[in-house]
Amino acid sequence: MKKVKCLWLVIVLIISQLQVQAQVSGIFKEIVLESDTNTFTKSRNSIEWQDENYLAFAYTDRDQTVTVRLIPFNNESIAYVKLLPSADFQVIDSLRHWPDGYKARIRFVDLARANTTALNWAYKLHSNENENLEETKLLPYCPTFLVFQPRDEDLYVGEEKIFELACNHAYNVRADNVWASTEYFDYKLRESNNNIYLHLVPKEAGYKPFKIKVHTQRPYVTRGGKVSYDLPSLDKRFTIKTGRLTYLNADRKEVSMENPLGKGIEIQLDNNRNLQIRKTYRIEDQQESGGSFVGELYTRSVLSNDRVLCWIRPYALHRFSDGYLYIKDGDDPKFITNLNIRDKTQISKISVLHEGGDWTENLNVNPTETIDVRLEGKGMTAAYFQFGELEAKQNSSFVADNMQVYRLKIPLGLLQRRIPILLNKKPTGFELQVREFQRPHPLSFIKLNYGGQQPVAINTLDKPIMHDKTLRDMIFSFSPEKLDDDGKIYGKQYVTLEVNIYNVKKDLIETKRIDNVVVCPDETSPRFAFYDTKDCRKEPLNLNNYLAHKTYDLPDWSTVEVIVKHNTGKYGQEGYNQNISLILQKHYTFDVEVSFPAGLLVKRFDEGGVGGLSGISTAILAQFSFFKPDKIQKPKPFKIGAGALAINAFNFNDNASIKRDVGLVVLGSVFPTRTGSKFSFPLYAGFGYLLNAERWFTVVGPGIQISF
Repeated sequence: MKKVKCLWLVIVLIISQLQVQAQVSGIFKEIVLESDTNTFTKSRNSIEWQDENYLAFAYTDRDQTVTVRLIPFNNESIAYVKLLPSADFQVIDSLRHWPDGYKARIRFVDLARANTTALNWAYKLHSNENENLEETKLLPYCPTFLVFQPRDEDLYVGEEKIFELACNHAYNVRADNVWASTEYFDYKLRESNNNIYLHLVPKEAGYKPFKIKVHTQRPYVTRGGKVSYDLPSLDKRFTIKTGRLTYLNADRKEVSMENPLGKGIEIQLDNNRNLQIRKTYRIEDQQESGGSFVGELYTRSVLSNDRVLCWIRPYALHRFSDGYLYIKDGDDPKFITNLNIRDKTQISKISVLHEGGDWTENLNVNPTETIDVRLEGKGMTAAYFQFGELEAKQNSSFVADNMQVYRLKIPLGLLQRRIPILLNKKPTGFELQVREFQRPHPLSFIKLNYGGQQPVAINTLDKPIMHDKTLRDMIFSFSPEKLDDDGKIYGKQYVTLEVNIYNVKKDLIETKRIDNVVVCPDETSPRFAFYDTKDCRKEPLNLNNYLAHKTYDLPDWSTVEVIVKHNTGKYGQEGYNQNISLILQKHYTFDVEVSFPAGLLVKRFDEGGVGGLSGISTAILAQFSFFKPDKIQKPKPFKIGAGALAINAFNFNDNASIKRDVGLVVLGSVFPTRTGSKFSFPLYAGFGYLLNAERWFTVVGPGIQISF
């Protein structure tokens, strides 16, 4: 019995140890990464690097897509497994359970940006309530090759030769574009447009070897399973040819003519036993006598690095591509060298391009705008320009020896009135002048109060205004808070008012021009402190203070026309204008009219029948005329009046049947609506009282009307 208990105890201890071991080493027997062409497993592709264990896998695409398979030791013992999110990859197909384990599909994000990455898992076992974490460290690498197979093996001392190297992943090659040296060559590696270029400058004649080591940006796994940054060395021998002149290498590839009359520019040249110290040599652009004089070279001393310290005084421009420079003793050439001699940087012209405009030499700029500044002159290639403390971005498309272009934004809160232009951190004497915006604002900032009405923005008054009361005032008020709002800066507004007054016959009876009405942004403007407010108008403008004919004295149907417009002389563009017409409307009018009705049908109330026709009569009437409310001075085609009617006043027949009488009448008339005519032919209808006959009567018929 004791043996059986001991046996069970041993079994329990073994199982516990196995569980502990499984938790320490992980629950996954195998982890597999599958791409379109390759498969990598933890059992076959694990490597040790920097004291860590990694699953190494090769990629061909920086955003490689892979399928991840997890094969656990005991599939049934796992409650769940989760792939934790990471910025290093995107999940395409989430982790799912399969008969043999788990599977997910992910896309990595720019594998070239970091040396390593990791997959982190969270899982839970049926036998344990706690959630556990496990990390799988990954070492992605990009198989990179670099092949150097030059076709031309003949080089010349001091002459730069450029070779294009065959490479499958140029971004993974460490090419820093910095000159370095071997015993026989100066060289540099440069990457451009996903290609690798080798620049070689031989320093000594003969059949010389060239060998350098090249490194990758990111580590990779060699065929032997080692992690390395080293690519196979570039190893080649060249035949270096030379003439009878020795090439002297300079430590500088470029000098400028900033100070040609001074003590010169300090450079170092290769030492040569034939190069005399403390001697001035002549520099020309050809080997034969009579070449163009390029400059002078004065040798000062020999340095400990076996180079000669010299002063060079350039007097002419030279490009490296133009050929060698010949160092002569008189007309006798002794050595050759080569370097760029660029012109002294001189600014001859500065232009500014505003948004939506053309290039201009006016250097005035405005806050909040983005501008391009073009600097033209000489020696611009290596010049470094600054614009005060503002951030300026150089336009690389326009960099040339005679021009540079920069783009900069003028800040809204800029305190300086001038932005100095600096060349290599030194003042050039040129400045951008900061001017406040002075551009026309829509006329919504001006309001009109007429006849005691509520103020209305004048840009909404696009129709004639009909006013049927006494026009006490016409007052223009201003809203300066609207000028610099919504992030748009307009600045001071210069406005002119032209006032024309017309009478009822449309005759111009007064004209007045009010100039120099200046409205400035108020304290809410971010540029308020920079405006000159001496001439700014704050109080409203009452037209009656400027007019001889006051608006409250104008007769009916008078017209007040006000043209509000920007003063175009203050702006570099057309401004806004608004034409306001205000008409003093009348709904009715009272006139005294004389008419001569003829053929009136007069019917007395005490007589039968339809009455009799009268001859030419005379009527004097006080009449009311009515106007159409939606028309300007257009009467309605009827009138109502009262007065006296002399029946048969101009009938001089002595016939006793002719009845003459005078009646008091109330008449309505319908007449043509022509305006401006003294004569018209209305139709009359009405009733009245005959004074002689002392009878009431009605009357209807045509007539002739004379208006006064």
